Amino acid sequence: MQRLIAKDKRKLLDILVAERKAILLIIDTLKKEQESLINGKVDDIFKFASEKDFQLYHLSSLYKQQCELLQSYVFCTKPDKSISYDSTFNQLWIDILNLVSSAKQLNSANETIVSMNLQYSQNLSFVLHSNYQNHVLYNARGIKT
Repeated sequence: MQRLIAKDKRKLLDILVAERKAILLIIDTLKKEQESLINGKVDDIFKFASEKDFQLYHLSSLYKQQCELLQSYVFCTKPDKSISYDSTFNQLWIDILNLVSSAKQLNSANETIVSMNLQYSQNLSFVLHSNYQNHVLYNARGIKT
């Protein structure tokens, strides 16, 4: 095993920047999805699901590139003084972790909204089906006929 060379550090940095960008796109999609859910635009969910699938596929591809790049390297505790990427890498990792945490929270909130909408629909369906058996009709004045 060898230490990470400058050329591969640059590749890794590019991959991390691309991962950060992909996560930002996912967060943007989650925010749009949440807005649509809150506004009752349920049909938009399919579009957002498709966008998230594409973005997650891209993120997965970046992760594979990262693994392939790093599989033949060992990480040393001594810093490489020839090229100092350490602070940039650290900041990117922190940013990515924070963004993933934000995405997780947004996804959880959207899940709650979907669950509440589903519960509302089920309750409404139950009420409508229950009243179907009642056969009580009301006229324009609200009086039973």
